[in-house]
Amino acid sequence: MASWLTKLWSHLTETGRREPAAAAPVVEAVLLTRPGCCLCDELKAALQRAAQRSPLHLLEIDVSSSPALEAAYGERIPLLWLNGSLSAKYRISEQELHEKLRRAGTHRAKLPEEIRRGLGRGNPA
Repeated sequence: MASWLTKLWSHLTETGRREPAAAAPVVEAVLLTRPGCCLCDELKAALQRAAQRSPLHLLEIDVSSSPALEAAYGERIPLLWLNGSLSAKYRISEQELHEKLRRAGTHRAKLPEEIRRGLGRGNPA
């Protein structure tokens, strides 16, 4: 027969158990960039820091690798899509990036056609 102390310990450990938190969904991040772009480097660094708190898969696409991308976006970079939605142009604060990553986990959209065609030229970061 269990003592009152054993019963109390059992009750405390059972009621203290919590289900593990559900893993956050992985966000697909597509970053349009080009070599030598300082703003691109800043946004990529912010994404790498954000990846320590929010699961994401980053794919960089060099706009200079495709005439179609170059024509469509040229110098209007960096551009960031999160789960298919354009989420940042040029700069974004760390706080805003974390909020957009949080919201992106529940949303899926379709990337523009020229970006989807350029995905074969991307570099996973």
